[in-house]
Amino acid sequence: MIHSALIALIVGPLGAAAVDGAQAPPPPTQTCPADLNGDGKVDGADLGILLANWGRPGATDLNGDGTTDGADQAILMAAWGACPK
Repeated sequence: MIHSALIALIVGPLGAAAVDGAQAPPPPTQTCPADLNGDGKVDGADLGILLANWGRPGATDLNGDGTTDGADQAILMAAWGACPK
């Protein structure tokens, strides 16, 4: 995973990277890494974030292989629903 200081250096003062119109998602939680927007559930909003970052590294790379792809989508789909508390 990319260290937060490196991310801050890359995205600059905006805080969230705007790449091709997609904002970088917040870091996932330890208990529910597929909850990409931090709302306590894995749903269509998280899927949209993942798809907007397809082919890129970052928080949407759920398996940590360096690229957001079908393997990460499978992880997200398997976690669909409310996050454990």
